[in-house]
Amino acid sequence: MVGSCSYLYHTTKWGIEGFYEALAQEVEAFGIHTTLVEPGMIRTSFYEAATRVPVSEPYQGGPADRTPIPLEQMPGSQSRVVAAMIEAALSENPPRHLLLGSDAYGLVTDALKERLATFERQKAVAFSTDVDQGEDAS
Repeated sequence: MVGSCSYLYHTTKWGIEGFYEALAQEVEAFGIHTTLVEPGMIRTSFYEAATRVPVSEPYQGGPADRTPIPLEQMPGSQSRVVAAMIEAALSENPPRHLLLGSDAYGLVTDALKERLATFERQKAVAFSTDVDQGEDAS
């Protein structure tokens, strides 16, 4: 189902990413390398086969109420995505994150830049809560 359920889909992806980050750090000490594959929109029949339901009234006009991207406008190539995944899997030092597709790269890097800018605006507040030299930490 495409529409408001996409929020649930993205929420689970965020949860998996958090779990993955913890797992990757845990097993790296044992020489186990992991890669989180983060593909963008790939030209497959998945999107055309997805069941679409009308967007309920509260969601009309919002992010869930957008026209699906036509298959021919999706940037990802199935064969190139698979080749990149195989190359990463066979690599002696695989990347921890593997962004596949210009759209995935743009979305992830834009989100990280926005988060970093938010944190930079909060820097003074963050530092203001540190214990001063000579101050009792209690």
